[in-house]
Amino acid sequence: FCFAQIIFLMNILFRVDCNKEIGSGHFSRCYTLSEALKKNHKVFFLSTNFDKKFFGKKRILNLINIKESQKINEFRDIKITSNIIKKEKIDTVILDNYSLKKKWCNSIKKKIKNFIIIDDNSKKNYNCDLYIDYSNINLVKKNLNKLLGLKYFLLNKEYIKLKNKFFFKSYDIFINFGTGNFINEVKNLLKILNQIDFVKKVILVGRYEELLKYKKKNFRFKITSINKFKQLGKYIKKSK
Repeated sequence: FCFAQIIFLMNILFRVDCNKEIGSGHFSRCYTLSEALKKNHKVFFLSTNFDKKFFGKKRILNLINIKESQKINEFRDIKITSNIIKKEKIDTVILDNYSLKKKWCNSIKKKIKNFIIIDDNSKKNYNCDLYIDYSNINLVKKNLNKLLGLKYFLLNKEYIKLKNKFFFKSYDIFINFGTGNFINEVKNLLKILNQIDFVKKVILVGRYEELLKYKKKNFRFKITSINKFKQLGKYIKKSK
């Protein structure tokens, strides 16, 4: 989609986190967007306790990493972000963060020309210049400038290249909860799948070796475990 209407030769700041608590999903979609934007604009990332292991050898340009021993409070986050806006002459802030709420958004919006929210429906009534959400699109207020639905899902090039390729369906179920620690959710889901007759082969993405070490024998289906989060497109295409 096109940002030309509101962004032209801008300094853009992504406020998004990537760490062991929340995983890398938010940062990944922002990174995908930044790859397109950096061709014409200067892009910065502001993150707390950034964990580079999720991105391997990828180089994150202009990454400002704030190291905190405990969870950063909203007031301190506003202060840090405001200082960076001033120092780097930021015109546009793109927020992709669940923990920063209305107080943060209203404060930061006053300091910049354009404020954009990438969201999963939790900030649907916040004041912003553009709201991007590919999840539930029915509850967003009508007067908001918005890009809604799967049409605006932020995909990296790997998945686009695989779009028209055919793969034999080797797996019944593909499970990926992202890079965070969702052991209880995975455990409950596997219990449910164990009650479904047609499930014979499951592929599970994530670091769940300890869970499977003791539980694998209790499932009547075969589980293939993958603990890397790159190049998953082929596995998705191979799943029913």
